[in-house]
Amino acid sequence: MNKLFAFIMLSTGLYGCQSTQNYNYQPTKLDNITIVRYQKMAYNYPHLKFDRYNSILTVTYQLPATNLVWQQKHIEEQTNRALCKDKNNTIYRLAHEDNIGVKFIYKGQGGKTLGPWAVDICEPS
Repeated sequence: MNKLFAFIMLSTGLYGCQSTQNYNYQPTKLDNITIVRYQKMAYNYPHLKFDRYNSILTVTYQLPATNLVWQQKHIEEQTNRALCKDKNNTIYRLAHEDNIGVKFIYKGQGGKTLGPWAVDICEPS
């Protein structure tokens, strides 16, 4: 039983986003130039929204329209990859450059909302 518990705890800790149910995002104060840049970006892309008061960029993904329900694990892995691992990802670069919060919304069957998180969610605790 103890081995099973240890395995569950270890596997949960491998994905930073999974073990963060009590994570509290602390807004970053952005300068006016950065705020205007994010507002322009959100205006040009319908899947982005920017909350200037809380420094949160909301990214909406439409899940594939298939009869398969996206599994929770896939959503969390994609979120963790975008925010913490894939240095070529635009979300990764924006979050790490300006230290903004990112909230992910997965729309569709099996979808959910994750975040808002800042890049400090990627640091092992």
